[in-house]
Amino acid sequence: MRRAALFLSALLLLVIPIAAAEGVMRARSLSAQRLTPKLFDARWALPRLRVPARQRKAPARVDLLREMKSLATRKFPLQKGERGMWWTRTFGDVIRGLRQAKGNPKRRARMLDILRKRRPSVWKRVGAYLPQLVNDDRLYSASWDPDDDEDDDGLLLVEPFDRATADQAPWNALGGTSDVHQLATLIYADLEAIKAAENDFAAYMGQVGSDYEEVWGIRDSFVRGKDELGRPFTVVRMWFVTDLAFPYSSCSSDVRIRTTLDEDGHLCTDMYGRGDDFYWIGGQDVAIPIYASDGDFVASLVVRAYGFDIRSVPDGDGARTGVIRGSLGNTRLRAERHYRESGGVPRTLEGKIPTFVVRGVGPGPEHRDDD
Repeated sequence: MRRAALFLSALLLLVIPIAAAEGVMRARSLSAQRLTPKLFDARWALPRLRVPARQRKAPARVDLLREMKSLATRKFPLQKGERGMWWTRTFGDVIRGLRQAKGNPKRRARMLDILRKRRPSVWKRVGAYLPQLVNDDRLYSASWDPDDDEDDDGLLLVEPFDRATADQAPWNALGGTSDVHQLATLIYADLEAIKAAENDFAAYMGQVGSDYEEVWGIRDSFVRGKDELGRPFTVVRMWFVTDLAFPYSSCSSDVRIRTTLDEDGHLCTDMYGRGDDFYWIGGQDVAIPIYASDGDFVASLVVRAYGFDIRSVPDGDGARTGVIRGSLGNTRLRAERHYRESGGVPRTLEGKIPTFVVRGVGPGPEHRDDD
């Protein structure tokens, strides 16, 4: 079947909708209030447990978020006889060096081969992830199709984890598939550009692979404040209807999207969807800043965990991975465009939630005649 739903970027967390979805929505301040379940029910945020112990046995499943956080700060001191390999001193240096080969796959392949041969200890640490992250020429081409998991689109997809093994409600008692897919990509943009891309719902229907029939940010749903522990947050609600392949018609959901900071000060976007058409929808994006050894900003490494299951529709893993790849890939393309248009000078990279607006605003689901 075709992609069942391309919701969120980011988020997950992602969407010109119909004529009603227009205009700009700015956050209302809730500085004197707590983040209540009515705004965002924290029980519905994806469990933090990524790979339970009993899943770490053969076949091993990687905790992608943990792996990417570890690589982001990894240093690789040069050894005797490794002169000329200055571009491999840190993970950030490697990414920056290979970025210079954008659009030149032969040069990139030579650099990867040099890294593998001359610094085997570094390759042992990064080789499982690096080629997929830096080989991204297809993403920028007219031939990119989110349904096709190619090795040159810059979208690193690894084995899913099982939400049910977290043993916490409601995630251990839902119907449908329990797989949560894990994906990572390098977005060459700051947090302002990423949030602008995620919340530009007016752009979603024109993105690559879109099956949306309706999508917008729900009017008056965008708030900003601090929770009971004084941590900043934003919440916005998104409504979407997406087309399904014959003999099915469409499915819809009211999605809540919360942005906070995680324990490392990285921007963390959680989302979940409610509605009768789905067993469940849930996802999380974490944006990890990547720096070179000289302190220069290189990219935001976004790690996404995302899953869903539509009731009474035989949507397999191919449909689900098409959704997650399309959502994050389109967000990356929009974010990098926003960043270039802003001048390409880094603004917020970590430690705070940037100011952003929601574009493409419409009513809530109550507008539908059949509700």
